[in-house]
Amino acid sequence: NQLWDLLPVLLSSATDFVQNFPHLAEILDKVLLEQQNLRLIVLSSLRSALRYALQPDGIEAKKEVMRFLAYSFLRKLFVLYTVSNVTMESLEGVTGNSLKTLRCSILETVRMYMNLTPINVIDNFINLAVEKTEIKEIVLDQKIRILDLMAALVKKASMSGLSKIFSVIHPWFISSEVALQKKAFRILEEIMKRMNDEAVVDFFSSSADEINNVLDQDLDNIAKSARAALIAVYYAKLSSLTSFKDIEIFEKKFLPRIIICLDKSHNIRTRSNALKCFVKLCQQLMFFGGDESKDSSSVLHPVMDMIFDMLNPEELSSSEDSLEIIRSSTIALNIIAQKFTRILDASQLSRLIAHACSWIGDGRPMIRVLIIRLLRMLAKKLPDYTMRQYQELLLSAVFDGQLTANVTQKVRKANKLLLEVLVDRYGAEILIARTNKLDWIKQLKAIAKIRLTILYYRRRQKHRNVKEVRNANIYEEQDHDVVSTAASARTAGADTILNMLCDSDSENEAETDHESIGGRTRGSSIWLKNDGDEDMMDLLDRNKVLKNIATTRSNLLEDKKSQELNNNDFKLAKDGRLIIENLDIDQQDKRKRKQLARLLDMPDKKLKKNSDSKNDSDSIHRNLCKSSTDTTSANEFSKRRGAGAISKKSKKYEPYIYVPINKRRVEKNELKTLIKGTKKGAIFDSKVKKMRRRSN
Repeated sequence: NQLWDLLPVLLSSATDFVQNFPHLAEILDKVLLEQQNLRLIVLSSLRSALRYALQPDGIEAKKEVMRFLAYSFLRKLFVLYTVSNVTMESLEGVTGNSLKTLRCSILETVRMYMNLTPINVIDNFINLAVEKTEIKEIVLDQKIRILDLMAALVKKASMSGLSKIFSVIHPWFISSEVALQKKAFRILEEIMKRMNDEAVVDFFSSSADEINNVLDQDLDNIAKSARAALIAVYYAKLSSLTSFKDIEIFEKKFLPRIIICLDKSHNIRTRSNALKCFVKLCQQLMFFGGDESKDSSSVLHPVMDMIFDMLNPEELSSSEDSLEIIRSSTIALNIIAQKFTRILDASQLSRLIAHACSWIGDGRPMIRVLIIRLLRMLAKKLPDYTMRQYQELLLSAVFDGQLTANVTQKVRKANKLLLEVLVDRYGAEILIARTNKLDWIKQLKAIAKIRLTILYYRRRQKHRNVKEVRNANIYEEQDHDVVSTAASARTAGADTILNMLCDSDSENEAETDHESIGGRTRGSSIWLKNDGDEDMMDLLDRNKVLKNIATTRSNLLEDKKSQELNNNDFKLAKDGRLIIENLDIDQQDKRKRKQLARLLDMPDKKLKKNSDSKNDSDSIHRNLCKSSTDTTSANEFSKRRGAGAISKKSKKYEPYIYVPINKRRVEKNELKTLIKGTKKGAIFDSKVKKMRRRSN
């Protein structure tokens, strides 16, 4: 196994690849089918060989070798991937996570091999996959895995291959089977990514009406798990549009669907695709609107109108759908406030501020947190004259417009972050004078105190001594940690999808709404170790991943190590010699050495005082040959002993002592020794008393 572990690394930079890999491929074929415990290593080796052949500066002979072996490898990979779960469990005993890991590794290898697979081989596999899907007796699980392979084959399929695949999946776009509908849209996503491919332009021109009919169907007929691929199809179609009129038509058709997919009821991939598509649509409107001599703010008017129409209370019902629409529309307003606030004109800004101030009193905490975040983004982005213009409206909404009921921890956190921004814009004195509620005043005073602390650390950072320049990096990180903790974690848990946004207004301004920082999810975070190895790690191999993960960020550990190294700098003597210290000594030995050094460094005056108090015959004299400035040598010190260390020569010790086994005898002996001790103590006390009386 250790020799097999070296194979992926060897194949990533083999010098005799063209000559020897065809012979090695025969061994890999057999091992892939027969040796269950070596399959992941073989798959990783095959991917290393593909990466090596696909290098930009690679010779064509390497690619020809992999093309020649494509059919042989892919045939075995397809068989392994489409084998039923029952067969894998009964014959090979592969179950659970092991089976899932194996299939993920196979699918990733197939996807990578498509770049070097001849078109005729791909067409043959497409024909086989189409035949398999038309078998009625096939199990649903096997059919889904065949569709996974179809999605991989689509990336390099010819026009005839695309037509066959699209005809097979077309009925499943309106299927009641969620798994088939999801895979159908997933394959359509890969097809739409090839819209700019000249080799398949005829396919898109002939199938344009059918594709448009699929995209125009009602969103309620599409399962939520399939909407991620649907939004990805929207994004691919939007990227292919080249005129302002086409983008306006796309906006009227698909913008409400994109906004609804921003809601928290969808999975994270759906929401991230919807966010990218929404931002892309606004950017395309502004880009192509410039060609039509239209202002950037004017092209966003239809987008804002559509969002506010969705928030119209007359059109909203009291069902759960209304909550999804309100929440997703508020998220869209947050995106506009964060990305395009400085582009909006005065009418749009006043409408946006009025909406936020009127909805801040909503009783639902999930909506209220988003509205508070919207106000925070506006307060952060708006210029000073606009903030002064809307000062009374904003402060009255923040301090007087919020309900005291249904106040959750996220609402409190969101209000605190909003107050921090308002303190920066207006000042703590103005805000404290505006409200008479003790809760608000207490928070404002705490924020003002934090701001003073931040200023103190910044001033201290500026006035550092030049001698400490070599430790500047460490001190900056320490001060940054203090400031970040004092200013609170920049998140209120409003919505995790908003973490993907980055501000485009200025390069230095970065949004830090990371939900995991300071939150509960940070404890369950997993980090990949970066050991500086140039070799690529196979993330599909579970055993290798477990060896290269950590629950602590690597940069934090590096900071600790750097601090330890800086504290233990090299020491040099006056003549330039390097002083090497033995750091392996125990702490107890260090303590003994310190005590010895203190006694050796003791001045001679103390020793004179001790000698004067004693008789001349019993006193200890210094060596007069030495000067008064010399310290006592270690040999002389070792000869001296304390009073407790002098052994009594007259006292005899018995090497063998009788210890009785019987418990009663042991207790009697202990009692006797105790009585003897008390008697001796009493006699000694009486003698001392008599001596004192005589002296008196």
